[in-house]
Amino acid sequence: GHGGRSMADYLEDRLAENVANEWRHEVEKEEQAMTSSVDSEQQQQRKQKRRRKHDESESDSQSNEAKMLQAALERSFLLADIQSRMDGIATSGATVACCVVIPKFQNPQTTS
Repeated sequence: GHGGRSMADYLEDRLAENVANEWRHEVEKEEQAMTSSVDSEQQQQRKQKRRRKHDESESDSQSNEAKMLQAALERSFLLADIQSRMDGIATSGATVACCVVIPKFQNPQTTS
């Protein structure tokens, strides 16, 4: 890390946990939006439109997942920065490279 190992060690311990927590938050938020218990007619129409879009194009879903992942990663890094400052790490920094691997599974029913 820049100025010592404090921040690098901190990120090693905390960053993956932050990413997992923030991803769960994004997924829960999306599920709540899709299954709100008090749906107005307008909300139901939006859901039907989303379902049609999902059926029509898988890329829309992937695009939404990409946005969710971006938001989760951004919050994870911001949270790590805030947490480290609260824990007294003020003179150390780090550069982080992040790679996300998302497997694409093929539906066995669609293979020939």
